[in-house]
Amino acid sequence: AEDCQGPEVHRRFQETLSSVEAALANAQSGLTERQQEEREAGRSGAVSTPHSGTETKATVTPRGPSVRAWTSSRRSSVGQAFDESGKPIVTHAGAHERIAYKLDGLRKDPAARRDFEAHLKAMRLRKRPHGKNFDAINQDNLRYYAVEARDGVRHEAAARRAEARSMVARRREEVEHAAEGRANWWVEKAEARRLARESEARRVEEANEDLRRQSLWLQELLVVGFTERLCKEVHEEKLRQAEMMRRARACSLIQGWIMRQLVRARRRVVVANAAKFKLAVTAYARIMRPAVAAAAQPRLVSFLGRCQVQSTASVTVLMGNFIKHVRFLQRAYRRMVIQRRARAEALLHHFCIARILNSLPDLHAAAGAQVASPSGASAPPATPSSKRSPATRPLPKSRTKTGGLLQSPRPSLMRAGATLSEPMVSSGGEAPRGWGVYGFIDGSRRFIQDFRGQELLPDFLRVHAVQQHVREMHRSYYERTRRWREKRASVQVEHEIEQMGLGWHSKDLDKVRARPRPIELTRLGALYADTYDAYMRGDFRHLVHSRRQLMGKAWRGWYRVWHKIEDGRGDPNLGLLGEVGSADRLGHVAAHAGKQSRSKGRPGKAATLASQGSAQLEIMRRSISRKGSYLSSRSSFALEP
Repeated sequence: AEDCQGPEVHRRFQETLSSVEAALANAQSGLTERQQEEREAGRSGAVSTPHSGTETKATVTPRGPSVRAWTSSRRSSVGQAFDESGKPIVTHAGAHERIAYKLDGLRKDPAARRDFEAHLKAMRLRKRPHGKNFDAINQDNLRYYAVEARDGVRHEAAARRAEARSMVARRREEVEHAAEGRANWWVEKAEARRLARESEARRVEEANEDLRRQSLWLQELLVVGFTERLCKEVHEEKLRQAEMMRRARACSLIQGWIMRQLVRARRRVVVANAAKFKLAVTAYARIMRPAVAAAAQPRLVSFLGRCQVQSTASVTVLMGNFIKHVRFLQRAYRRMVIQRRARAEALLHHFCIARILNSLPDLHAAAGAQVASPSGASAPPATPSSKRSPATRPLPKSRTKTGGLLQSPRPSLMRAGATLSEPMVSSGGEAPRGWGVYGFIDGSRRFIQDFRGQELLPDFLRVHAVQQHVREMHRSYYERTRRWREKRASVQVEHEIEQMGLGWHSKDLDKVRARPRPIELTRLGALYADTYDAYMRGDFRHLVHSRRQLMGKAWRGWYRVWHKIEDGRGDPNLGLLGEVGSADRLGHVAAHAGKQSRSKGRPGKAATLASQGSAQLEIMRRSISRKGSYLSSRSSFALEP
């Protein structure tokens, strides 16, 4: 221990060993001789068997000097202290004091101490086969361990000395190498500096090349990313616009079909009322005719005598003549209505802002400037010498013509001098600025200022304006023809002089050179401008309101059906039409609702409405499937505001 661990550990070990030996000596000297005799006498009388924390006592016949010694032995075995007379020693100090008392007795009685040592030795000998002698084992291992420890310390010291020698040699080599390097550097420092400068220049050039390459790659990546994102956004916008157009076409088709159905229903109602009225008149005539005929015979004869030119007066002949006149007027009116509708349908194709701007070159240039400028302010006219002329983008192209919407029309559609009124063309001078009676803003009409490439007027308003214009033109045709004849007669002299080749060119003669037509395309520009100005002023509010009411009325029947049906709230087959997903389901639910209404004493109005709605839904579905090709043939649809 002294060789391995040092003097401090050895000192602690010696102190511990001395304390253990002193405690053992004190314990051996504390036993008295009488206690030893009593233990030997009572060894055969009381046997202590530890079992579950308790002492089990076996009672046998004591074989000792006396019963008193045996009793003392028994009492000492249970831990009770007694004096020489056998009386128990009363103590309240506990087990520690009793043990101290016994050890004190062993110290005072040498014979008891010898007996205790002999007994302890016998017990150790008896216990040795059942355990290990750690003292002997440690003593045996201590010799080998001390030798190995001394060898390890010796080898470690030798290794430290060898490592120190190697470190000294390595340090010496480093110093020599550093000195040699300094000498070489002093000799070759100029060449080393030149090589360092060249290496630094190459490094800077490579760094610049890396930066340039990285910037080029970043530019390419940015361009590619922007292109991909732009392509994706354009594709999504196209899909969204196509979806909106498809919905607009579907809504227009459904609304048109429902409006036609409503008109037919109204007509059927009118015809039914006429049939009922006819039946009522017939019944009245059959019942009251004899009495009325007898009462009115004198007055009827007098009336027929005044009105009838024939010799024989007859009500049948008079009614026949009246019906002939009515039919003649009806045919003429129907023919006139058909002509007006046909001309309005043909004129509606030309009554759009794109074709109107195509017909007038100066308006075409102004509209192109308006489309190019987002703010909508009119740009100054571009001159060839101007270097800062505003860039204009092309106007939208047509889907039916390859030339575009803003191409010049056919010469046959635009005839100069076909009317007495001046066509809508811009003058050479500067137009007035600010607001005017006819909607002038900044030198041009208001619809030119507001034009952004899309139609400005709703479809129903364009139809109304065209129909009204056709009616007015038809009504004023004879008046315009009369004025044209008068004007032509007034310039007849100039016309004859021009035919003889002696006259000069007359503007008045150019105006009356062509005969007025029932419909003149040169009036469409002014008509469109006036219509748009009136629309922006709110003069067509009643038409817009009526249109919205008509469009909403198409769905009020379904709305009433949805509120009248009280069954089927939790059905998973329910669809978009209120409470049902198909026409059959609508009929079943309506029939069930009708039964419930009749059972409650109310009429089955919900069932009637639902059955009519299911029939209309089926007709609508067939009409949409049948007219799918018609949707693709339509060029454009405009939503009403």
